[in-house]
Amino acid sequence: QGVVGLLVHPFTHRRNLMCILQDTFTFIEKLKDGESRPLPPSVKEELICSGLVLPTCHSNIRWGVSKRVGASDASLSHGGRCASLVTSPIAQTLYRYSEHKGEHVRLDWSKGAIAPESQMHRAPAEIEQLLSDLPWNQTESCKFAHKQHINILEAKMIFRELKDVVMQSTQPLRCVLVVDSRAAAGAWAKGRSSSKNLNRIMRQSLGWSLAGRKTL
Repeated sequence: QGVVGLLVHPFTHRRNLMCILQDTFTFIEKLKDGESRPLPPSVKEELICSGLVLPTCHSNIRWGVSKRVGASDASLSHGGRCASLVTSPIAQTLYRYSEHKGEHVRLDWSKGAIAPESQMHRAPAEIEQLLSDLPWNQTESCKFAHKQHINILEAKMIFRELKDVVMQSTQPLRCVLVVDSRAAAGAWAKGRSSSKNLNRIMRQSLGWSLAGRKTL
């Protein structure tokens, strides 16, 4: 608990690194007070990996905000992405109203459970109107090979957007992406998810985000 507590502060500079600590949090939650148990191999690997990525735990407030605004969506069978070019003041405004902290989400909320009230701030009506008036251009349309939970598919489309912006530019950028999935947006902004399937996608995105110097 002490080691994990010390990791939280540097990881707040790179929230997406929180996805590394998956089995570690589960292991800690199952421990009783004063109990001593050997660390499972998966927890050892996560702690070692956390130590290796510590040099990357820094953020640069001088990174520019991309003028390319993206949007992604998914159904149970298909996914799609589009983009629009905006002015720098509009891009910075959209970034300022973006979700930066995220929240705890569960995939079983869609199976009849009542989802708690969201702590994420809703965008003002003016922002929603602006987004609906932008000239959007389709950038991708795809068909999913396997049926999966809708929030998993939404996260996959976010990951595809990240890879796209990395391939387009080598400059360090903050990029705005519009999504309608509360679970995907909350997990992506928080940096991790308690769902292993969702967290696995976020782990796959680490190399692209760190080496590509992009944040969504």
